[in-house]
Amino acid sequence: MFTLLLIPVVLPVVGLAIDGGFAYFDYSRMVAATDAAALAGGRALSVNNTLVSQTAYIQSVVNEYVNANLPPGVVNANSVQTSVSLSEANHIRTVKVGVTATINLSFLAMLGHPTATISSSGSASRRDVNMVLALDRSGSMGGVCTTMKNDAAQFVQMWADG
Repeated sequence: MFTLLLIPVVLPVVGLAIDGGFAYFDYSRMVAATDAAALAGGRALSVNNTLVSQTAYIQSVVNEYVNANLPPGVVNANSVQTSVSLSEANHIRTVKVGVTATINLSFLAMLGHPTATISSSGSASRRDVNMVLALDRSGSMGGVCTTMKNDAAQFVQMWADG
């Protein structure tokens, strides 16, 4: 008799524990995918000179990493949305990534809660490089000063303006 009275209390608690465990697994996978996507986006910041020209490329890189780390069937999700924002301040470029998913619940669906929403965010920053190039123009360089200056000019052209 006592067991029958406790079933309405115990069953939702067990369902919450099981669905909570699956949700935590999905969340941990999502955090890893978000961090990987943010780091990949931060690394991709050096591809072009301006944030405007980098935006489309970085969004594709971030989406690629999220999709690679959250493939269909790994997490019990209805939908996965990714948001990417880029900013620049004081010569620091930042990529912020947000991932949100609606996951299916098994036991709590019987109590009227068929889904839950989980989300994570991550960011990566890159500071612009300030570089000084010192060239030796002393007599010890002999007749190679012209070659050295040409090589230095070619080296400097590999970096972003400013």
